[in-house]
Amino acid sequence: NKVDIPHEEHESPIAKTFPLLFASMFICLLGFTWHMMALIGAGKINQLLLSDCELVANNGRWARIDTTCNEFYSGSSYRKLGLTSYGNCQQNFVWGWERQPSASLCRFTHRHTVELKTKLEKRTILFIGDITTQHMFHAVCRALGDNDANGFDSNNPKHGDIVKELSSIDKHDPHDISMVYKWAPLATDQVRKLREYEHVTVDMLPDLLVMGGGVMDALHVYATDEDQESHKKAIRSLAMELRNLGTKKDLPTVWITPPTIHTKALGTEEKRENMNEEEVENMRVLYSNLGVNDAASFVIDGPSFTGNDRVTESHDGIQYAAEFYDVGAQILFNALDWLLPHDDPDDLDPFVAPETGSMGSSLLGIMILLFAFLSLFFFDSYLGLSYISSVFSNGVTPCDLYEEAFNPILERIPKQHQQPIVKDGGSNQELSSSLAPGDDKIVSVLENDETLSLLHDHDSERVSDRNR
Repeated sequence: NKVDIPHEEHESPIAKTFPLLFASMFICLLGFTWHMMALIGAGKINQLLLSDCELVANNGRWARIDTTCNEFYSGSSYRKLGLTSYGNCQQNFVWGWERQPSASLCRFTHRHTVELKTKLEKRTILFIGDITTQHMFHAVCRALGDNDANGFDSNNPKHGDIVKELSSIDKHDPHDISMVYKWAPLATDQVRKLREYEHVTVDMLPDLLVMGGGVMDALHVYATDEDQESHKKAIRSLAMELRNLGTKKDLPTVWITPPTIHTKALGTEEKRENMNEEEVENMRVLYSNLGVNDAASFVIDGPSFTGNDRVTESHDGIQYAAEFYDVGAQILFNALDWLLPHDDPDDLDPFVAPETGSMGSSLLGIMILLFAFLSLFFFDSYLGLSYISSVFSNGVTPCDLYEEAFNPILERIPKQHQQPIVKDGGSNQELSSSLAPGDDKIVSVLENDETLSLLHDHDSERVSDRNR
């Protein structure tokens, strides 16, 4: 009697080829899955923001970022500029949106010039309001490529109407995006400007209306009880005009609330008394309570990008640096996803994406599959290239290395986990005499198996007797 240890010669052809075929099928299935993802999905999730995102569009804050004295920028400056150390360490501020749950699909991003020009091509944006609205007008112009917007020029009027024609992506049409600003610091001025569009046809209306005010009202028209009542009447009229433009003429409107006031920087005692942050906050609440915020399609919260730790950077208590209004403009640009959802007007050629697979090569794909199959069938994790090195190593191939590494392990497996094969009709007692002393467990397992088989035969006979 002899105990045979299963080895390579005892393996069936199915056991040898099944793992290789299974791995090959998995690679083909993975490639097919990637191809289907390229056809029906696997792109950006919800490229346009939903209107529900307006509730969190203003949620953000300024953060300090060290851009000079850290190791990364120091190494970059040394390699590119030859600077070994800095005389001062600059901490720049950046404004960012707060993190939102993934399920909300509110992924706010910075909108670049090319994207904005495509979005606003052949459109007109009208700004009506005070100095904050004027700064927002210039910020939008800068984002559209007008780098000289709101530059220091004593010849430009400080308060007045501004009209600009900016070019879009197509350089052949230099007057493609129309930007219009109308100076209207008080609520009564804004109502008068809006009434100019009451009898204008829809074709003559702008595509977007952006308004803002409230700061000058707190200074000039809110001192006495009579002024307050007159001002409240003007705010109600403003809300009604905004609502009519939105409902009757389907014009999207945006309202900008007053920025955070730096009271200590206000130049006169009259301003510090009537136009301080507390009084302006009361004005924000008044505009909201009288329906202006509800009448607008979207509200940009001025304190969201002018408050926090940077309010002291206002040089006159009202106006801020250009970067503040650039943030406000980015909030507006993200809101355009639901305010101006039609990216492709009728007169624009729709974008046609290249056909899936047109940018690839079938031969290269087949070559990659061949390399993968070589790795599987020849036991080489280096895509078959290891066989080249076998020329210089006395013919030792990766397949030989595989057998040399795993054969000792495979030879020990039957002794520990598998039932030995008994040939020539030998019994368990004969087997026990041929095994080593350390293999008593195998004998006990076999004896238990024989006992169980006898019990099973006995139960079968009893069941057959009952059936008779």
